[in-house]
Amino acid sequence: MLQLFPPGRVYVFTRSGNAWILSDTLQVFSPQSGAHYGAAVSVSGDNLIVGAPDEDTTALGTGSAYFYRRNTTTGHFVAAFSTSYAQSDAHFGYSVAIGATQALMGAPGGGVGGTPANSGAVFTWQYAQNAWAALPVAIAPSTVSGAGFGSSVALFDPSGGTSATTFAAGAPGYGATGANHLGEVFVFTLGAGGGRRASVCTNRAKPRVMVSARAWRSLRTVCSAAASRGTIRVVPRCRAR
Repeated sequence: MLQLFPPGRVYVFTRSGNAWILSDTLQVFSPQSGAHYGAAVSVSGDNLIVGAPDEDTTALGTGSAYFYRRNTTTGHFVAAFSTSYAQSDAHFGYSVAIGATQALMGAPGGGVGGTPANSGAVFTWQYAQNAWAALPVAIAPSTVSGAGFGSSVALFDPSGGTSATTFAAGAPGYGATGANHLGEVFVFTLGAGGGRRASVCTNRAKPRVMVSARAWRSLRTVCSAAASRGTIRVVPRCRAR
């Protein structure tokens, strides 16, 4: 039977020489039409996470994220567990990112802890003692309805041999009063206590943003910059390296 809105799949490829070989085809055990499973994916080592932002769990459009772990014997990814956020149209899993010990799931349509609708949130998880556990939810420092915080996320590898990492979350609808939808990117330091705001990248008129040198190296952007007292002055209109 033809489905008008297929549930989605994820195809995993492994490089062999100069070619990419299909090694896994992933889908949910009970696929749901229109869930858009595979709309967001991230892989790091033996960890893989897949977003299904339109899956209906407890309500319409709540969204889900699926965790997978590679079997070191067979080399194939095996389903570990899934998680979601019980809020209508939160679109949990719209963006995902995973590392060796941290995972991020964006829910740009959500409102957490009394924040406005569609202000968005980023759910952070940490792997310890052979299990994943939820950390405090990260929200934008100043929540704005329609900001869509968590529409995109990026997780940076730990440094200095510690488990702490840095992550960035985009809020394309964020803007000051009278200047909506300019967008901002919030950079957080992630540790055992959850997310903590470190700096903000914006695109307002005549932008001038101060970002720490460590965050600059992690973000790996190429911008017009000048070093000053351990910081870098960033002029947006950046391009990815």
